[in-house]
Amino acid sequence: MENLWKYCEETGFDPYAAIDAIEERIGVKLECDCQIINNEIENRRKDLVNVFGTDFGEPGRDFDFF
Repeated sequence: MENLWKYCEETGFDPYAAIDAIEERIGVKLECDCQIINNEIENRRKDLVNVFGTDFGEPGRDFDFF
């Protein structure tokens, strides 16, 4: 989290608020800066698209399957 912390200090952001916002957005507790770049949830979603050839929608989006 060293890089994120330095960036927040340079730009005047509150590091704790930034970390909370990022964790809320990606849905994972941050342990390392690399988790911001390597979003595991989005990567799994892309893998499903590659395997099944279709996008099953964004999280929280409703679908009619009929």
